[in-house]
Amino acid sequence: MSKRLFAFFVLFFIILSASAQKADSSADSKIVFFSDDVPRYSNFAVGVFANNQYGLGGWADYAPMSLGGGVDVEYTLGAFLPKNLDLGFALHANYAHIFPKSSSTLKKDDDISANFAVWLRVPFLFFGQRFALQPELGFGAVFHLAEGQNGSEASGMYSDPLLTFAPAVRWIPPAADTIEIELAPLYTFMPQKHGHMLNQIGFRLGLIWHIDSFVKNYSANKEKNKEKALAEQQRLEREKQEEEARRLKEKEEAQRRALDAAANEEEKARIEAELRKAEEARKAAEEEAARIAEQERLRAEEAARILAAEQARQAEIASWPAPLASLLVQGNQNFTPDGDGLNDTVTFTPGIQYVEATCENWTILITDPQGHSFRTFKGNGALPETVVWDGKSDKGETVVSKNTYTAKLTVTPSRTDRLRTKKHSAEAEVKVNTGLLLEEIVPDHEWKIVVQSIAFDPDAATFNKLTAEQVKANQETLDEVAQQIKDHPGANVVVEGYANNVSGTEKENREELIPLSQNRAESIVNELVNRGIGSEILTAKGMGGANPIAAKRDRENWWKNRRVEFRIVK
Repeated sequence: MSKRLFAFFVLFFIILSASAQKADSSADSKIVFFSDDVPRYSNFAVGVFANNQYGLGGWADYAPMSLGGGVDVEYTLGAFLPKNLDLGFALHANYAHIFPKSSSTLKKDDDISANFAVWLRVPFLFFGQRFALQPELGFGAVFHLAEGQNGSEASGMYSDPLLTFAPAVRWIPPAADTIEIELAPLYTFMPQKHGHMLNQIGFRLGLIWHIDSFVKNYSANKEKNKEKALAEQQRLEREKQEEEARRLKEKEEAQRRALDAAANEEEKARIEAELRKAEEARKAAEEEAARIAEQERLRAEEAARILAAEQARQAEIASWPAPLASLLVQGNQNFTPDGDGLNDTVTFTPGIQYVEATCENWTILITDPQGHSFRTFKGNGALPETVVWDGKSDKGETVVSKNTYTAKLTVTPSRTDRLRTKKHSAEAEVKVNTGLLLEEIVPDHEWKIVVQSIAFDPDAATFNKLTAEQVKANQETLDEVAQQIKDHPGANVVVEGYANNVSGTEKENREELIPLSQNRAESIVNELVNRGIGSEILTAKGMGGANPIAAKRDRENWWKNRRVEFRIVK
């Protein structure tokens, strides 16, 4: 068996070498790895295969050989490996008939197996022929339908795990880019329940058809054949008209000769009339032939123009950088989705440049001031012209006052563009600044402003250790709060300071948080008085850890609990 297997391998490579020399006599006799001349495939492929394996070790005492065959489905992933490498997986379904030794305890065995394999594809040229080395590692299960000699315990129907390794070599014939012929050494390892270790080695011979590439090639060839048929139809019509013009010209010349030979005036008049008709018909045929020829010329010029435009486009595409995303925003300043009809929404305009085909998918992720996910917009295919955000989170929460949210656009380009640039995605981001949100609690009677962005010194109610940027932000926020109070004359204002109760204990709240929040509320009252607000309408109240916005388990949103609330009541 080993000699036959070796002979088969030798014969296979002799045939391939002869085919290579015939297909490309000028090709160099060398191996070129990672060649661009080897087709790259995408999406799904289907195949059929036959395999022959020989038992190793102790298994050879039971079954020296098996023959089988099956089908498989492959998928090439959109991975971005260097040097034209590709990753993918395959699903194999196989039937094999085991040929047991007559002297063993195994009488009969038929196996049905299924396994999932992962492979890496390495393209190369060999004597000018196109190949790919595609080693794969598979794991699955095999179902035995076995019958043992003399009631052996191996009898019955049972299953075992299956491990396979197949360093396949694939050949792409010169005239068939969508077909591959595979020859793969095949090793199978199977630990059996009955104490046996099944080891087999052999080969697999298969035929793989790449569906996606076939469809693309079929569409392209169909369009070419259509163009060719149209050109042939016009050529035949032109020849027909030219032949008709020649026939009419000959008839016209014959009538002229008859006119010269006519004996009387009446006969001459008749022939002259026929001659005029023949001349008119000839001119019409010549004009029609000229019209068809002109159409043919214009069609050829248009085809040449389209080809030149496509070549120019491909040359331009070749010079493009990687896909470049952009995200523009309208109303990113003073965004206040509080229902007053002013700046209640933000409109994003996503875009992408330097892409040849429609994108696969896109996502706009909006994160809160702490960098946590807040709102997500996503879709498949082309980018939308605009995306409108109402300030709500995916959970229905509203943005907070005087803070900055970040919107990040992530686009997954088409497989064509990813393979061209080796770039998986394109990204862009933009900042959205919120203004002071005025929430109406009781119509025309009570309003609330919640601010988390007022900065204090650590564990204090002072502003002495702040950065220049923090001081500026505080001033802008308090100026706007003061203006809102002035816009509600006759109202009283309660300034409530809140803190986050980290331990969740009443002791921390009573001894630390309430005094701290009271002092901070009083500091804010003083700042408002300095801005022209009468102290008689202002009340400071330290709330400590009361009324938390974020629960104790919601650690990433604790920052929302540290806030100042302004209650404006008429």
